[in-house]
Amino acid sequence: TVPDEKISISTKKVWNDNSNQLNERPASVIFLLTGDNQVYTQQLNVTNVDPTNADNWIYTFEELPKYMESKEEDYENEEEFLES
Repeated sequence: TVPDEKISISTKKVWNDNSNQLNERPASVIFLLTGDNQVYTQQLNVTNVDPTNADNWIYTFEELPKYMESKEEDYENEEEFLES
């Protein structure tokens, strides 16, 4: 029997561009989390990030299966950029 434990995995994009001083930051970032034979996605942009920390875009994927077929699942993070 596979345990039904759930985990959360946070992803973070840190912008080192002097608060977008040159206005070259992409309009959006898509976080891709693969594991559990699935791809989970979340798109972040300036309208849904913490305005008090606009240089760090953070999202937490929640309620992910910790185990798959009786072994602990490995998750991998990737990001894609969408131009402005």
